[in-house]
Amino acid sequence: MRVVGIGDSVTAGTACNCTDFVRLYARGLTSRGTPATASNLGVGGLTASGLLDAIRRPGAIRDGVSRADVLLVTIGANDLMPQLQKWAHGGCPPACWAPPVAQVGDTVAQVVRDARALRGEPAERVLVTGYWNVFDDGDEAAAARGTAYLAWSD
Repeated sequence: MRVVGIGDSVTAGTACNCTDFVRLYARGLTSRGTPATASNLGVGGLTASGLLDAIRRPGAIRDGVSRADVLLVTIGANDLMPQLQKWAHGGCPPACWAPPVAQVGDTVAQVVRDARALRGEPAERVLVTGYWNVFDDGDEAAAARGTAYLAWSD
């Protein structure tokens, strides 16, 4: 079984100094009796629209997606960095962040549709992970940026 991970630095595992979750998932399948290989195609800094573009053009990501038996998708945090910058420079109410959040959802849905069309087999599994709060939170965020930021981040 071919497990392919696509997405951003969370997928790539660049900041964790650990075994990335794509490899852990493949190991888990293997330990349960389904031999699996892992291909991690995560790219630090990638956005949802960048991932969609990568699936639509020839290259490693498109090739990996077309061969996946299990596709793991984690993307979207980088899409919200402009809203964090807007907040830092005067605020970002729901009218500021709600449209980009909705756009990320729409783009991820298109990523899944395009990935399924590439593979063309109903047995393929596409698993989209959720995110924790990608912005600073907790006591450290409150101390560094204030309680108004903490409320916005939540």
